Amino acid sequence: MNEKKSSEIEEEFLTTPELMEKFKVAKSTLSKWRKEGLPCVGKTRAYRYKFSEVLKWLEEREKARKLKEMDK
Repeated sequence: MNEKKSSEIEEEFLTTPELMEKFKVAKSTLSKWRKEGLPCVGKTRAYRYKFSEVLKWLEEREKARKLKEMDK
């Protein structure tokens, strides 16, 4: 009865180590991304990330990067 649908899993808040594992990135990368606007809640050592918002932010960032490359 306590089964979670995939949409519910995406809405869970992830810890820094969990997000590092999902995206196979270093802690320093997440720190850099937070400075660049990565959506998160909490304070140092207690950040939480809403998975769907992180995906959206990464997609928007990639689109902006591609547009910038096209303008060169």
